[in-house]
Amino acid sequence: MRSSVAARFCKLASCPSAETLLLHERDALALEKQWSVRVHLSVCDFCGAEFQLLSKHARAASGDAVAGPAAIAAHMRRLAEDLLAAPEQATAKLIGAFYGKEPLEITDAQT
Repeated sequence: MRSSVAARFCKLASCPSAETLLLHERDALALEKQWSVRVHLSVCDFCGAEFQLLSKHARAASGDAVAGPAAIAAHMRRLAEDLLAAPEQATAKLIGAFYGKEPLEITDAQT
């Protein structure tokens, strides 16, 4: 069962695209759009995290050039896609990878 916090940590149709976030980081948006994105980032944890990741990756990968979503490393793209597709399963995989074992599954079976 997803908690209310986990349910809110996702990209919505109303969220700005990755390209828009990168343009915002470069101050390359019209003033009104820049303000709109800034306000959105102040209330959306998912976009705030995505913005930090994209900003850091874009600077590291290409210096001053704005890099689009295609420039995201393959393993990071796969992680993001897994998290967006099935957050509970992706989280379980991450926990398993971190601890080096599969997470326990609680059942009502008798031993």
